[in-house]
Amino acid sequence: MGEEVDGDKGYYLHTLGAEPEFVSSPFRRLVTLDYAADFAQAEDLFSEGEFAGAIVRLRIPAAMADRQRDLVADLEAAGAFEVRVEIEKIETPRRRETGVSSEMSAEQALRAWIAEHSELVPLTEELVAEAARVEEALHATT
Repeated sequence: MGEEVDGDKGYYLHTLGAEPEFVSSPFRRLVTLDYAADFAQAEDLFSEGEFAGAIVRLRIPAAMADRQRDLVADLEAAGAFEVRVEIEKIETPRRRETGVSSEMSAEQALRAWIAEHSELVPLTEELVAEAARVEEALHATT
């Protein structure tokens, strides 16, 4: 929505031998509202009629996506002609792959994987023992 500039919208009519003439055309205002940044001030904008007849781009964080309907309803009640919602995605850093290789034993691979998951470290011995029981049961059935 790069059209968010103040001023008249329209076009120039060029006639041979004459100066170009600016012809105004009707337009709707475009307003961007960043929920995280602007919503504290949005109540003032509602009362000032800032959204009346405007096309509103509403940017909301992914954590607020469940409130999308309520926010859109509030903007429409404030007179917005149209509300376009953009949900900002949360960037999550990728974890590095565990240094597990086919040359490792099952126990070594499991210990390497557990070491990268701090919440599982206290359960290391229990998990290794259970994995050994599963592996033993698999070999017994083959």
